[in-house]
Amino acid sequence: MNKFIQKAIVLNQESNYKINDFPEDLIQFFKGLRTKFRISLTLMLYTKGSSSLSEICKNLNVKSGYLVNQLKILELSGIVQNFIEKRSNTKQYSFYEITEYGFRLLEGIIKCYRLLRFEKILWKDNYYKNKIVINELELLFKGLSNRFRIELLLHLYKGGALSFSKIVNMTKKEKSSITKHLKKLEICGLIQNFLKKSNDTSDYSFYEVTEFGSEIITNLIHRYNEYYQLLPIEAVSYTHLTLPTN
Repeated sequence: MNKFIQKAIVLNQESNYKINDFPEDLIQFFKGLRTKFRISLTLMLYTKGSSSLSEICKNLNVKSGYLVNQLKILELSGIVQNFIEKRSNTKQYSFYEITEYGFRLLEGIIKCYRLLRFEKILWKDNYYKNKIVINELELLFKGLSNRFRIELLLHLYKGGALSFSKIVNMTKKEKSSITKHLKKLEICGLIQNFLKKSNDTSDYSFYEVTEFGSEIITNLIHRYNEYYQLLPIEAVSYTHLTLPTN
């Protein structure tokens, strides 16, 4: 078991989210995939299966020295693994493949995109070369590769729409810093900002998780917990937000 793992991600109405509660290996997964090239490389292995170094170089038109460095980052992030195997149809013996952990998480993310973001894109085996797909995924992984942004996202996922002033009071961060982090979560489609007049307070600017954001979080939590089998899946509460229509 990964040394970072301490417990499954349990999100229910009794949970209070703290920034250190989010597993370190999941943060590293996001960080490992925050560049266009590593996303394309991972998607290539996801679609084509195990490949030798020369096969990857040919498919991605990249030099082996650079590729080895990028593969090492993905290995350290738990996304890719190297193995030795003798095959009758090739002289190559060193191959790379997506780990079971990486495959499960990536598959869940791709399904969310295909359902809610990329409905009009024709998904083929070479979508790892599709610039629209790569750019969108880069925004997502960059958005999720920061602990504070994940904390913000989980607060909105659990508590529903929150005003900007309430977010400031909860996090005790500078307003300018919070604004920048919220904007990055907006850009990748996980949250949205809306204006609403409140009779109870003077607040009018609110943030909420989008349908896409809710599905991404729910899917990641489910697949992460399922992979490590730290809790029975039926014992974990997954909250789907009902988003306001106004």
